[in-house]
Amino acid sequence: MSGTARGAVIGAVTSAVLLGSAPAFAGSGIGGIFNLGKTNTVNAPTTLVGTTSGRMLNVQNKGTGPGLGVTVAAGKAPIAVNPEAGKALNLDADKLDGFDAAAFLAAGARAADSDLLDGRDSSDFAAAGHNHDGTYVATADHTKAAHDTLGIDASTVDGWDSSAFIRGPGQIYRGAIAIPRGNIGWRTVLTTANPSLTIGYLCPADLSANGLFVLRNDGNETVNVFLDNGGTAPGYFQLGPNGGRFDPFAAANGEHFTVQVQGANIATLELFSVHRPGLSDCHVQAQAIVSR
Repeated sequence: MSGTARGAVIGAVTSAVLLGSAPAFAGSGIGGIFNLGKTNTVNAPTTLVGTTSGRMLNVQNKGTGPGLGVTVAAGKAPIAVNPEAGKALNLDADKLDGFDAAAFLAAGARAADSDLLDGRDSSDFAAAGHNHDGTYVATADHTKAAHDTLGIDASTVDGWDSSAFIRGPGQIYRGAIAIPRGNIGWRTVLTTANPSLTIGYLCPADLSANGLFVLRNDGNETVNVFLDNGGTAPGYFQLGPNGGRFDPFAAANGEHFTVQVQGANIATLELFSVHRPGLSDCHVQAQAIVSR
């Protein structure tokens, strides 16, 4: 081949290579070359892989602008890291979980209402070890013996003055029962201890008839009994030990007895009864206060 022909062929091949490779210099499309200073477009991920002890990619801006800009759609994460990633060094974020720094209390600072508890000032609360007579007990020594030694005397108990309580070692008993009409035998309403008493009631089949209270002494001592149902003077009698009994009648339309029994201790009883035809029963209730 002559030199002229050989030169023409080489020129044609060179032109073809340059033309064929022209898209690679445009910076567009998969496999395109990344052109600095220009907009590069590609609709596929680009991955940089390597092994090094330093930074894989380093961006340094010696001007006044930022070093890196990331723009995504609204609500989308601007950057994603693997779960095992460590802490970003020297990173200063503008917000934390969407909150500005002003929303958080600085270390060592005090909240505006930190001198309150549930909106109440500390002066509303008693100091540790406080009691109501000005004497203070060590918090580690709240035993009954320690309190007795100091003679601590509170003004109230659960807000109640001492006048609201029964003084002395006593006991309160109470009971209530609805007894069907014509019930076989009498039914127990309440029992007490020391003095040992049983209060019962017999409900008749005919609710217009009188009922019957039962007052029985179950103790081993003879007791003195006063019984008052609103008359001019209370009745008096004694009940023998181990079953001594007295059975006063009770009016069908309503009855009230006040009974006081004295043995080693004194029991004061209030007994009430009424017959209820509409319910076919007798309603009975009683309360006993025993003082020692």
